[in-house]
Amino acid sequence: MENLIERINEIIETENLRERTKKPTKVHRRWFLFSLLRNKGIIFQKIGDMFGMDHATILYGVRQVEIYKKAKDEFYLMDTADLEEIFNDVKIQMKSRDLVQDVLDSKNYHDLVKIKKRLENNVYKNLDKNELN
Repeated sequence: MENLIERINEIIETENLRERTKKPTKVHRRWFLFSLLRNKGIIFQKIGDMFGMDHATILYGVRQVEIYKKAKDEFYLMDTADLEEIFNDVKIQMKSRDLVQDVLDSKNYHDLVKIKKRLENNVYKNLDKNELN
């Protein structure tokens, strides 16, 4: 358990997860760690102390993880895939998508932001990242 807490504290420091931000990637990663610690039996107050947040924020994040996992939210899963692999010893395989079709289907800036995130996470099939540079 001590190794787990040390590793999580490293991630918190390295990724600055104590920072007050609504950036989805950081929020998703924080929530994942909240849920992981809670599932290991750590009390809400101790988790809150690790992140510099109150117990209600931790409770909210743990509940959000349940919702996002149940819904198989693509962006939550992308943002936390490496953590899932590290802590739960599973290999995450993201569904392959077609870049051209996604671009053609995009209707607004938000859709383009989704495509960018998928590109960053290598979700598109038959696409060599060197072709983009």
